[in-house]
Amino acid sequence: MIFAFMNKQLKDKQQGRLKKIIDRFRKKIRIVILNNDTYEENNSFVISFLQIAVYSLFTLIFLIFLSLTIISFTSLKHLIPGYPSLIALEEIKKKDHENIDKLLSIEKKIEEGKLYYQNLKIILEGNTVKEDIDKPSISSAKYIRAGFFIKT
Repeated sequence: MIFAFMNKQLKDKQQGRLKKIIDRFRKKIRIVILNNDTYEENNSFVISFLQIAVYSLFTLIFLIFLSLTIISFTSLKHLIPGYPSLIALEEIKKKDHENIDKLLSIEKKIEEGKLYYQNLKIILEGNTVKEDIDKPSISSAKYIRAGFFIKT
């Protein structure tokens, strides 16, 4: 019983704190802009802290979006440390093409080796080799040459 009563008091206290915070955010304040020399009221408006928080959040999101857009669509991105320069990008593309050519030659040699061992197995079994199997087919070469892996 005592613990239930204490638990209820803690729950009420937490709800009271939450209600105070919500009331503080909903509380309306009046902001007045005065002329410093004449103390004449130039502008005034009523706003709550919740509205200030929401406007600040939207402004922050807009500024982040604007700066990311400006950086990504202009040449400012080359000023970011670690971003490769245009020369480095061209070198990377050349190395990629060289690696693809090496990969294709290795795949071709593997296919030729497989074909050689298949033909050798057929010969050792005493059968004759078919003439239409002598060309290896490399399926990945079609995709690489078609440009699916590398933008040129």
